[in-house]
Amino acid sequence: MGRRIRELENLEQMLMQLMFNVTFLSLPMAEAIRRTASSQSGEIRIFMEHITGLMDMFPHITAEEAWQESVRYCGYSSVLCAEDISVLNAFAQNLGQGDANHVKNAIQLTLARIKINIEQAREKKQKDGRLCKSMGFLCGILVVLVLA
Repeated sequence: MGRRIRELENLEQMLMQLMFNVTFLSLPMAEAIRRTASSQSGEIRIFMEHITGLMDMFPHITAEEAWQESVRYCGYSSVLCAEDISVLNAFAQNLGQGDANHVKNAIQLTLARIKINIEQAREKKQKDGRLCKSMGFLCGILVVLVLA
């Protein structure tokens, strides 16, 4: 559960970097993704480099198609749940569509959804931790009763 939270936080950082590259640096989407990839690490970097690799190998592929293919390719090896992957796929539908302001709004929406998923994951982790403590306590009592 902790890995999922960290990966969601890394996704959050990556999307903020992408938004900066698109809105403030006014980079075309392909270049913005490429620059964002170079500043990432771990699974997020692999994900972003897969996107840029697809766009380099297949010049006709759109950013949306490359993003969705990379989600399919990298999503199964990550700790993200189906809901997290659906958020990434929903974001892909806005890549390359409209101007920088449209992309900025799409990123902000995706960031809001990721924040919700992070909070839910934290709550679940805390709840599961309490459950494990309670189960451990009950098992201890059971052992004492059986041995007594």
